[in-house]
Amino acid sequence: MWQVRFKLGDLKWLRFTTKHKELAYAKKAAGEMYDRARFKEEMGIPQRTRRFSAVADECLKLLQQEIEQGLRPMTNKDYQRVIRNYIIPFFGKYNLTSLDSNLVREFEIWRNQKIGHMPIASTLMTHSAAYNRVIELAVDKGWLSQQFNVPRLSRRGAKSRTRPGLELALIFETGR
Repeated sequence: MWQVRFKLGDLKWLRFTTKHKELAYAKKAAGEMYDRARFKEEMGIPQRTRRFSAVADECLKLLQQEIEQGLRPMTNKDYQRVIRNYIIPFFGKYNLTSLDSNLVREFEIWRNQKIGHMPIASTLMTHSAAYNRVIELAVDKGWLSQQFNVPRLSRRGAKSRTRPGLELALIFETGR
């Protein structure tokens, strides 16, 4: 099989297979690949895309490194849990470029059913922050363009309430 290699405006080498053994067909396929790559570059579409699960796995590794360095260990463990239990099981099979507002809405419904109730605001903020970490990593690595309008998760939820048992304990301690 013939390979094609070329540079675009960012001066990085791109390599693809033409999937042809005959040179004449390979040349034609290479020309089409180059034209497609230039179009993608002009439109701000990444040349190669990744599955969400691959980016999330990479994000989990970075979070683990931060935990080992002592950077926000509890928060990062929460992000890891959310990514493993909610984000990868739902978004894992999708390509980054196929994320849209309908898919995010489906995720929010699926997550609420999995949890069994509407999560409170702090839970939604943790889920949103973990999701955003994965998206930001994809943008940093060039797997997702900044121009690509990635839908965000909702952070709106019921405000958390103090547990009644805790209030009683405070009353007995203060003597009120």
